[in-house]
Amino acid sequence: MEKDMENIVGNTIKVVAWIIFVAGVIGGFVIAVSETFTTAIIVWVATIVIGTLLLGFSEVIKLLQQLVDKGK
Repeated sequence: MEKDMENIVGNTIKVVAWIIFVAGVIGGFVIAVSETFTTAIIVWVATIVIGTLLLGFSEVIKLLQQLVDKGK
């Protein structure tokens, strides 16, 4: 747990990914009400892709940090 708290970059990217997920879902609903439903689906798909990529990137950073810590 202590090593997780030290990895500020990985944790920050993970938080940004979750913020993108939440903002994308809310934004998709707002767009679905005011614009067309197709545009909302495009926003939701983009949100899922970008959020998932960022979550994966944060996990890669955490795993690399674990390898560095093992080598010390």
